[in-house]
Amino acid sequence: GERLMKSNGGYSRGSVMEKAKSTYNKEETMEDISKLPFLAIPSRGISKEAAEHFGIRTSVSETTGEHAAYYFPYTFEEKVVGYKKRDLTVPKIQANHFTVIGTQNPKCDLFGLTAGNKTGGKKVWITEGEFDCAALWTVLKERHRQGNPTVLSISSGTANAVANIGQKQNQQYLNKFPAVVLAFDNDRATKEEREKHKIMKGQDAVAQVYGLMPQILVADLPENYDPCQMIKEGMAEQLYWACMKPKNFTPDGFVKYESFEKKAKELPQLGKPWPWPSMTKLSLGRRLGEGHYIGAGVKIGKSEFCNKLTEHVVTVEKKKIALFKFEEEPDITCKKVAGKMYKKDFTNPEKVIFVGEDGKECDVYGKAIFHKEYGYFTPQELEEAIDSVGDNIIYYNNYGSCSWDSVKGAIRHAVLVEGVEDIVLDPISRMVQGMSASDVNMSLEKFSDEISKLSKDLGFTYYCFCHLKAPEHGAPHERGGKVLSHQFTGSRAMMRSCYYMWGIERNKDPDKPEKERNTSTIVLLEDRKYGRSGYFRVYYDPNTGDYSEPPEGFLESDVENLVDFHGSPVTDF
Repeated sequence: GERLMKSNGGYSRGSVMEKAKSTYNKEETMEDISKLPFLAIPSRGISKEAAEHFGIRTSVSETTGEHAAYYFPYTFEEKVVGYKKRDLTVPKIQANHFTVIGTQNPKCDLFGLTAGNKTGGKKVWITEGEFDCAALWTVLKERHRQGNPTVLSISSGTANAVANIGQKQNQQYLNKFPAVVLAFDNDRATKEEREKHKIMKGQDAVAQVYGLMPQILVADLPENYDPCQMIKEGMAEQLYWACMKPKNFTPDGFVKYESFEKKAKELPQLGKPWPWPSMTKLSLGRRLGEGHYIGAGVKIGKSEFCNKLTEHVVTVEKKKIALFKFEEEPDITCKKVAGKMYKKDFTNPEKVIFVGEDGKECDVYGKAIFHKEYGYFTPQELEEAIDSVGDNIIYYNNYGSCSWDSVKGAIRHAVLVEGVEDIVLDPISRMVQGMSASDVNMSLEKFSDEISKLSKDLGFTYYCFCHLKAPEHGAPHERGGKVLSHQFTGSRAMMRSCYYMWGIERNKDPDKPEKERNTSTIVLLEDRKYGRSGYFRVYYDPNTGDYSEPPEGFLESDVENLVDFHGSPVTDF
């Protein structure tokens, strides 16, 4: 905003920012800085005593009277060689919000070293930054007025933690203390941040320092918290005890027996059943935190598999399911699932029952209907069926924007808000549409890795329907060609990350008998859980739209449909 500024005995109109620039953009010297005062920094939980202890100086705006910059002294061999400046007039998102006057780099002494105990002590604490260092010292000092806690900070960010701590003079100083406690931020860089942007966060740096000093202890701070944030949110007591009662550092991947003892002693149990008994027996059921990749050729049966599974979850388990069907409108999905429930194909106009002018029931062509057992339905039956499905399915309809980054947020909502335990994505190739071959593989690898971890964290089972690459030899998939694991697009990533891979095989050759064309073989290709393999057959009934394991003897018989095989109309629905 604007303020009146004194000029030549009067007042002229100018902005705070202009005044700040005129005051702080001049060439600063270490001598200038040494004349600035020591002031408390309440927003960071830093007392005036702490500022004096560490030599933190503050410049104040002549216009507003507010803090304009902080200066942190850095030493080399215990002599001040420079200051790191945090300029409050520069937004934090700008690269130059931190600058240096004099010399400051990883070769310097650890920040605060000259203010620490010269002869050592029981513990020394090292933080990630200067603000955290002074704030933690304030908390410790308030509880031990007679003592002088030794709190230090690394000099040049987490990426240079090892370089700074590993300097000869710093190692000599730290060796005076039997306990070296790291109180770094409790956050981690994502895989992408580490690999693409070379970002290192608090716990990544702790792991690297452990390689240098395996004797280190760590303050167990809450996730995504640093000391300043804890003080700001009234958690100073928790910060104090986390630093006074540090824990041994455990590298990623190692766990202690007591953390899983109870779970290890639990008897193994079957997971939730599939709609197909043979599939339940093959995989021993569906479990939370596990993923299934289902692959098939074009129009071989992926949608029927999905719809039957959905009907099973909704009607048998009485639970909701989230369907991310990227190539199908939600009204069609709803009709298909309702059809599985009522053993009718609600998407087929030839199965609708009309009433003719003569008051008799007829089909869409005006022909009389003599066998309703062949899946015919009335408009009223359709409405009843659709209402019975309704909101039991969580529908995702965002055809134009189905990138993994947007979908995973929707999955979180479905699980955490809607209480869903089963997530279907069909087909996952839609999330990489338009990418180059190399980008497709990279994106699917990221997806496979992240959804695997997400399912563990949130607790859900996921089912990914996949397109296949054409077989290199033999019959194509549409003519009964075998489905193999390596034919899945992104197969390497899937085989590493998932628990199960399934293939659906079917021969659509029009010269084959109808019963054979409607019979699929579901093959277990990969089983990371139990190492099993096997297959079973499923029959699609064109009269009812059902997709189930056929009754014993049907496939071997000369009868072409289930109605005739049963010898009477189907009545089990």
